[in-house]
Amino acid sequence: MNYLYAACILLLYVSFAVADHKPDHEDPTFCSKNSTKCQQSTSINVTCVQQSDCIQYVNKNNGSLTLASANDLAKNEDKLRIVYGQKIPGLEKFVLYYGLAVVERNSTIKLTELKDKNSCHTGVDRTVGWKIPVGYLLYTKEMNFTENQYISASNFFGNSCAPGIKAKGVSQEVKDDFCKLCNDTCDSSDGYAGYVGAFKCMADGNNDRVGFVKQTTPDEVFRKYSGQYGASDDYKLLCKDGATAELKNFITCNIDKRPLHALVTRKDTSDEMVKKWQKMLEDATFDDLQKGGIVSSYAEKLEKYSGSVKDYVGDYGKHYNALSGQIPPVPTPTPTPTPTMKPSSAPSSFGSFALQAIAIFAFVFLI
Repeated sequence: MNYLYAACILLLYVSFAVADHKPDHEDPTFCSKNSTKCQQSTSINVTCVQQSDCIQYVNKNNGSLTLASANDLAKNEDKLRIVYGQKIPGLEKFVLYYGLAVVERNSTIKLTELKDKNSCHTGVDRTVGWKIPVGYLLYTKEMNFTENQYISASNFFGNSCAPGIKAKGVSQEVKDDFCKLCNDTCDSSDGYAGYVGAFKCMADGNNDRVGFVKQTTPDEVFRKYSGQYGASDDYKLLCKDGATAELKNFITCNIDKRPLHALVTRKDTSDEMVKKWQKMLEDATFDDLQKGGIVSSYAEKLEKYSGSVKDYVGDYGKHYNALSGQIPPVPTPTPTPTPTMKPSSAPSSFGSFALQAIAIFAFVFLI
């Protein structure tokens, strides 16, 4: 009887145990698309593995660490944990660049009134010229989501230049909409493609176009074309509250900011292991980490971050996911319960568990 009792207790324990959990890697495996480059980080004890999808590789607990882009972070907010963020010179920590809406000084266009306005994009699916403005407009419901992001944007803007649209599986009408303002080819070789191209497209208008660029673009244009496109005083930024600002005030007047790449691991990695890896990275030379692609080449230092991935990507994650139609519904008020409402008579999960425990105990006792 004692043997049977012990067997039942063991069976009960095993049925509630968490099985098949792999231990954290003591010596980390870093996943990269270029393992040869990774191996140049000689001051860090890490095994380099080459994979085409490092996020998936880490999520499956095959690898310990990888450097994740803002898009990877936005798509995997609930699966990853940040080991280290980064900072680049002259910007807030964890920020790669700012997505701006620029117009000529005398333009009356507002960011809150872009419907049917003419637009100049760096290129379809590019971050500053497409993902940030279109994602923002979809998320805020200024732009209606219709079938997909390209049709939605075509229905929203007036005449546009969005190089690269010809390669998308959309109707000829949508392609024509996004090529009307282009300079010639409406692809990556177009004179209005890229950051500088989008700015030129806007500036070549008649105060009737908005250009989607980043914070370094205006100065790049002014240097490259030496007076042909004027100076910073000839343009202004559009802010999300409908106001405008000087070009230099991009930190407080922007559509969104793209987060920097972050060193990540899977979400359930222990605090102890994360601290060990952080210490390992701190002891390595920063130049060596950059040489191996373990940190970004343009970063100036690592930055500790203890929050969630969702908070790290911030609004960018919401805007990025809105591009695929993941737009949160307008919340509906919660009804106030009336005094006549009665509590549910359904048994609680705790009660069910208690009944199961009693039944098992009775079974053992009777035996």
